[in-house]
Amino acid sequence: MDEMGFIIVYLTARSFSQDDETKEYLFEMLQNQDGFSLPKGPVFSDPNTFVNSLVSEVIERDPFVEKTETILEIKRVFDTTDKQSIMDTVVAAFGNKDTDTKAYVDAGIDEKKIYI
Repeated sequence: MDEMGFIIVYLTARSFSQDDETKEYLFEMLQNQDGFSLPKGPVFSDPNTFVNSLVSEVIERDPFVEKTETILEIKRVFDTTDKQSIMDTVVAAFGNKDTDTKAYVDAGIDEKKIYI
């Protein structure tokens, strides 16, 4: 991925207070799984407190709201007059929950480029 110029960015509904545990999970526990490993990359967490993130995920079932906003903020960082579409910045989106799909679609990512 690095050789191709791609940067993998990780989004999580977990609170920023779980940052160390999240990075340990991604970059230690999920390494060398059947010969495959996740590439290193920045991890964007929910900026809310642990309790608020938990309520969003478990009770309100809307973690996609914060993820959508984070994706749009990342897009804004890379906006230029030539690059104004989310697909100019995001090549593909991967996730493991239906709420990930909702976040990606709400941010304008092409459904054909979403892998759950």
